Amino acid sequence: MSRLLQILLPLIIVSHCINAYAQKFQLIPEYAKKSHVIVHLDCNSIRAKWEQGESRFEYLLYIIAASLTRSDVYVSICDKIDLPTTLFEMDIADPTNNLFSWYEFLNDDYENVSYIFGRIHTITQDMQKKHGGKVHRLFLYHKKQTQDRYDNSFDMIWTRDYSYISAVNGSTLTLLDYLRPEKINPSNINVEKMLNKLESGAINKSTPRDSSYLHLIKHEQPYLESVGARIVHLPITIQPSEITTDSHRNIYISESVYNKNMSHLMTERQCDLLQKENPSETMCEYDIELILRKYLDFNKLIVLKTNKNESTHHLDTVIKFVFSPSKQKSQALLSVSNFSNVDHCNANCAVDQFNRNQLKQHGIEFEEIEDAGAYETRSTYNYVNSLILDPSTVLIPYYVPEDGTQDKFLTAQNQKAIAIYQKHFTHVIPITMYGLTGAVHCMTSDIPMIVPRN
Repeated sequence: MSRLLQILLPLIIVSHCINAYAQKFQLIPEYAKKSHVIVHLDCNSIRAKWEQGESRFEYLLYIIAASLTRSDVYVSICDKIDLPTTLFEMDIADPTNNLFSWYEFLNDDYENVSYIFGRIHTITQDMQKKHGGKVHRLFLYHKKQTQDRYDNSFDMIWTRDYSYISAVNGSTLTLLDYLRPEKINPSNINVEKMLNKLESGAINKSTPRDSSYLHLIKHEQPYLESVGARIVHLPITIQPSEITTDSHRNIYISESVYNKNMSHLMTERQCDLLQKENPSETMCEYDIELILRKYLDFNKLIVLKTNKNESTHHLDTVIKFVFSPSKQKSQALLSVSNFSNVDHCNANCAVDQFNRNQLKQHGIEFEEIEDAGAYETRSTYNYVNSLILDPSTVLIPYYVPEDGTQDKFLTAQNQKAIAIYQKHFTHVIPITMYGLTGAVHCMTSDIPMIVPRN
């Protein structure tokens, strides 16, 4: 080998590695500052009986109001409520001329909607006085009614489950879509082309999903283009609530991801045979980690289990990563079963221990945060289903019985959780949850703040 080739070969290899790496994406940690928060006001909540400070749907208004002090908020609203424009911007700081001027456009739900947005204005002012920040923009738009797997109306508040996974390549924002019931070949396309295909029904035509992100993309396209945003399709089923990352570039997924993908993942032998028959086949996959590594740049893949009482089996009921400025790295808050409820604890002690061992094995620092038990065996009163708005602000669930009465045990668990979060955040904002099978993180979606490229 010539001396020149000996010098150039390492450079060629490094260059090739850099190019390969540049095509992959990094997940954005949940503790990143948010640029946009998306919430849905469904028809059921709009039509509910609203009483001053007593409605069980007040938690939605508090989430919207608290988020407004830190980021823009997009509210996809029940399409039975008329709006003066397709995307209606409210000036929350001037309700006299802007917040209430459009009520002439409303239908029979006038009184409820008037109350709802009046409350948002009042709560936002209170939040700003207590927690600082400035009031951002509030947008309203309709969410189309599509068929849902549960009640055939798809008018749900669980926005997170049907949104996108936020990732970045350098300073390029990337929204990761995932496999729906229809099998779609993976492709990297720009926002405009994806919108055209979605609107024409070329893809995902009958797939239930929340349209929040699509509408956000459509009306925030100048912002997304400024950071070079695009949509990339992952050839597996993995919801945003089932995956997260930390400061070490590890990726965490819930064990349920494997179960969801068993129907369309092939064995290694099947994959080899298919590729011999059709070398151009791109959907031949048999290993989730291999699939993820094709698209994502990460260190380790760590699988965690969910509580036996958690019907969704989502990762955002198990773990939350917060950032420690003093240590300049993330730390995990691990949800574990409370020891006061013996049956609940015994049913889940093996799961808790498995998750502890997983984190210890990989050298991940964590602090345990006890849940407050199970709700009708369908979900857990966990405290990691929270929303981090910026490095100093977090919204966490504060659980009360469905009838609104006081419960000493729930109150004690709530206070323990607040104390743990106060170690990491200046502003810990409790959001009261009335006997729900989900919490703050499930009810929201978001786009992290990305610095635009020059």
